Amino acid sequence: MSVSGRVTERGMSLLLEVITGLGIFVCSLLFVVGYFPVAQKSLAWSRHYIHANHLAHSRMETELARPFEAVASTPIEAVSYEDKAHGNKGRADFEVGTVVADIAGSRLKRVTVTVAWHFAETERQIRLTTVKSDSL
Repeated sequence: MSVSGRVTERGMSLLLEVITGLGIFVCSLLFVVGYFPVAQKSLAWSRHYIHANHLAHSRMETELARPFEAVASTPIEAVSYEDKAHGNKGRADFEVGTVVADIAGSRLKRVTVTVAWHFAETERQIRLTTVKSDSL
């Protein structure tokens, strides 16, 4: 072949390299763009979990600060939370309840705080349990 035959082979090889490179780039871009909804859902779940954990710890600290005789079960209370972080708007409704049970044969009470909420059509729940003593 002449010089023009080599130029055609080089041009064809370069075209295949460019098409392959663009194909890899497009596949990578589709993967990254497809990951954003998953990341947003995970971020929303994390915010709800953190808030529920904060509610549970707050309720537990309130119960433990009371005198031993005053520590008692409480009915389930509805607590709403609106998330406005970074321009995202989200809302979660939590149910917070406390169950106190005497431990037989001792001057101890088992305190359990439960926080429940719905996320992505699933019931989520955090439960903290500790023991309150009569003594200092």
